Amino acid sequence: MQTINFNETLSDSNVSIFVSSQEEAQYFIDEMSKEYKKLQMEFIRGEYQADQGETTRQELLNELTKIQSEIVSLDELLATLSDGSLKDDTQLDRDKAYVKEREIRKRYETKCGYGFIKNKFETAVENAHKMELRESIKVVVDYANLKGWTVNHYDLLPNVVTV
Repeated sequence: MQTINFNETLSDSNVSIFVSSQEEAQYFIDEMSKEYKKLQMEFIRGEYQADQGETTRQELLNELTKIQSEIVSLDELLATLSDGSLKDDTQLDRDKAYVKEREIRKRYETKCGYGFIKNKFETAVENAHKMELRESIKVVVDYANLKGWTVNHYDLLPNVVTV
């Protein structure tokens, strides 16, 4: 598997090419901070939307089978009913069952299908992107400090572990 080397884009050795003033340094940090926050919000939204429960593949398939049986029964009942409020109510129940079936299919795909794998890949890439943004902010902040400039890093510097 190939890894991505972001350091070739912005590093201690080439930061002076991109940043020549305190204003430029702050601009770079501001833009990287916006990108970091956007990625963080997307991650939170994705985690919220994902099925975080203990629902298994078999449970979802069982739910799907049950709702499909309900739809078949409602379709058969609709074929025997004459126009009126009972038929309208049955039609509404069938429509709700179709919506529920689509929701279960979506949960299944998210939890057990290719959507799950795709989401994991996207999350890994977004996490790498966020970490590199933090590293890039550190590069610009370190350069700004070296030049004696004051910049706001929005507390996005990577954590430094001391032993």
